[in-house]
Amino acid sequence: MPKGDRVLVIGPAGVGDMAWFVGKAYRRLGWRVSVFDDRAFVGRGLPGRLGSIVQLLERNHQLTSRRRLLGEMVSKLARDAGHVLTIKGEYFLPEDVAAVSDQVPFVCWHPDHPMLDQEYATVAYYTRYFAKDRWTTRRLRGMGFTNVDTLPHAGDPYVLSGPEPSRQEWAMSVVGGMYPYRQHWILRAAELGIGVRVWGGRIPRAPIGIECTSVRALGQQQGAAFRSGLFTLNTHHPHDVAGANQRLFDAAAASVAQITEMLPDSARHFAPGSEIRTFDCPAEFDEAMRELQSDVSLRRQLAKASHGRLLAEHTYEHRIQSLLSSI
Repeated sequence: MPKGDRVLVIGPAGVGDMAWFVGKAYRRLGWRVSVFDDRAFVGRGLPGRLGSIVQLLERNHQLTSRRRLLGEMVSKLARDAGHVLTIKGEYFLPEDVAAVSDQVPFVCWHPDHPMLDQEYATVAYYTRYFAKDRWTTRRLRGMGFTNVDTLPHAGDPYVLSGPEPSRQEWAMSVVGGMYPYRQHWILRAAELGIGVRVWGGRIPRAPIGIECTSVRALGQQQGAAFRSGLFTLNTHHPHDVAGANQRLFDAAAASVAQITEMLPDSARHFAPGSEIRTFDCPAEFDEAMRELQSDVSLRRQLAKASHGRLLAEHTYEHRIQSLLSSI
């Protein structure tokens, strides 16, 4: 790998965001890194809900001047870069992607679901376009896109790993925002007598046994949040048909036992039973809850094995190596 080259990383760049992790990994590999937060740019730096509304309007083409200015700015920033990597690239117009790709290799790493987002217009103009799972890759190739491949999520053990707390008040931790499907399984765990600590989301009228905070755990605090329970629950949004979301790799990086749905790409990256605990129905969920709460040797085995797998195959450095090989 060449040393000393400059890479331009475009994407949400706050502490704990994907572009933040990617930038840290590039620097560990010896690259000079520039990170540009496109989401903050199109949101005009406005805080909270107002900024989110502006971002939504820009993304849906209801406002265009800011997006065109974004394209011009990125073209300038890319001029002396060895390559450009954007995380999702949801605000770029097709002509902007083409203009950058004419200068330097331009890669999109899409961490969500372009099939569901219907973000197709820019795909063909990237040098390479990476989906997070094989299901999405197959669907995009089926549409005729020849520059598409799979680049799974990754974890950062340098940031997220840490010592196990001397005392854990909660049986299960849950890290991330709240939505009805995730809430369903949290409430079921509570009905089984599992104490739950939720970081980054709230459950209205949460019953006794569930403690919630809407404050996100970021950076090293995220790793500590995972380990605040004896094990962690990682649910996938119902739109995520293949699995292997960001939390799958983050929990492994944090060295915590996790339970997650039996989904194909999750099982591809971590072995069910020996590296992650999986469930496919309510009965399996209940059984797993009881096992993880009572069996300390199982928890330690899952945490150690998943962390070892991540170190061997699933760090951001591994993904950057794959990306560079592709271009």
